[in-house]
Amino acid sequence: MQLAMTNATAQKNFTLKASFEDFIVEEILGFDLSGEGEHLWLYIQKTGMNTQEAIKRISHYSNIPKRHIGYSGLKDKQAVTSQWLSLYLPGKEDIDFSQFNDENIIIKTLKRHNKKLKVGTHKQNRFILTLRDIQKEFSEIESTLQSIKQNGYINYYGEQRFGHDNLSLATQWIKGTYTPKRHEKGFLYSVIRAYLFNAYIDDRLAQGTFEKPLIGDIVSLSHGSSFFKVDSAAEKDIKARFEKGEILLAAPLIGKAQKLHYDDEALQSYLRFCEPYQEYIDFLNSENLEMQFRATKVLPENLSYQYNENDNTLVLHFTLIKGAYATTLVDALN
Repeated sequence: MQLAMTNATAQKNFTLKASFEDFIVEEILGFDLSGEGEHLWLYIQKTGMNTQEAIKRISHYSNIPKRHIGYSGLKDKQAVTSQWLSLYLPGKEDIDFSQFNDENIIIKTLKRHNKKLKVGTHKQNRFILTLRDIQKEFSEIESTLQSIKQNGYINYYGEQRFGHDNLSLATQWIKGTYTPKRHEKGFLYSVIRAYLFNAYIDDRLAQGTFEKPLIGDIVSLSHGSSFFKVDSAAEKDIKARFEKGEILLAAPLIGKAQKLHYDDEALQSYLRFCEPYQEYIDFLNSENLEMQFRATKVLPENLSYQYNENDNTLVLHFTLIKGAYATTLVDALN
């Protein structure tokens, strides 16, 4: 089955990332730092550099091992991105960064905190994206933007997850024709699960049940990570909240260990979906990954835009919950 969101060669009606400054990301923690503790938190801005390279350079300057440097999210290389890092300094003075001179990294804030920054800690990401060379009528794009503003967009995993050959490598691993290195395994697991997540969304769309939660479905709150099951007693209330956009359908990140799973109508739908993908699912089950869920739609906050007809550019401003792809929103405009 060809999934649209894994197709990196699709024709684009505009250009994104013509320069680093066309893709700006700011990480939002969502809480205040204590001002004291064994960890020095840094808010850095980096240009044309991924998170791991920034950590490597901060580690080299500070003489702090990389294992003692925490981060919340991995940020894009082809962009200007701001994010938090934490350095473990038990019983030590703050590091003097006044002599830190790196043309790709600016240290914007230093503050102490009593905990290490862990993956997934931050709440949101704020984006400013510039689309250039637009080959589509702006009226069509604006109509889609208004729809996204009201109803959100489908939360597909985007091209960053699949790359040029990640899914192919994962499939070869399943078939026994490729042996990944130890550090590759976790990412390839996530590629397989993302592929099945996208496929499940496509299946619910094809069945006409993407906007209609079934008895036994898993749903989530629209602006959170709380997931719960639709039961017959609460069906009417959940459907009413679903229509208001307060609750969203969730799709599985497939695994064997299950704290939450489908029942009733939704279970039958899920089992039917699994049939053509059984080889992938059996592999994930053999690795004892925990079944998890992810919302199937994203509702961006503070979405605004400015179209400049003279230079044919469109600037987008919006905020997304962590884990949501800005490029998937852009793809929805294509």
